[in-house]
Amino acid sequence: MNNSLPKENIIINHSVSILPYQTGFEESFLELVQRNKERLMEGFPNLLQKNEHIIGTKSYFVEKIHQWNKNIAYAYLIFFEKELIGHFNIKDINVKKSTVELSYFIDKNYEKRGIVFSIIENRKTFIFDVLNIKTIKARCATDNTTSEKVMQKAGMQYEGTIHQNYRSYNNIMIDTYIYSISK
Repeated sequence: MNNSLPKENIIINHSVSILPYQTGFEESFLELVQRNKERLMEGFPNLLQKNEHIIGTKSYFVEKIHQWNKNIAYAYLIFFEKELIGHFNIKDINVKKSTVELSYFIDKNYEKRGIVFSIIENRKTFIFDVLNIKTIKARCATDNTTSEKVMQKAGMQYEGTIHQNYRSYNNIMIDTYIYSISK
């Protein structure tokens, strides 16, 4: 993988852009997470635990920046008309298996506008051609129909269900659907 990947703002369309994590957005991100806490409990327990207060959020940003610099993961902040509205992460990069996993969330007020779908479409080229990865995977809680529809629209195919895949923020075991698309 390329160790000098640019950390620049990427324009997705006239309203949406993504920016690799960088300092200066911690307070806005903490507010975003807390505003969406209830709906993130199932899918993002680690993110919630790390973003309960500003000190944790600052550490979380340092972690995301470090992961980018070490080519471990590529996390982006999502903006709609310059307002921070979400998170998009290319993670679990496995060069030997040639796979990555996507994770994402968007503020409840911006759902169902095609924003995450547009980002996935944009990042597919980056993943397949720049990272030279053959398979992109994503998962969602079995009751997250909105995310499931985004994955389907992006051309991902259902692979299966993993029962009791992980523990939620409020300590409930969560079943997930796994989707993937290959180059």
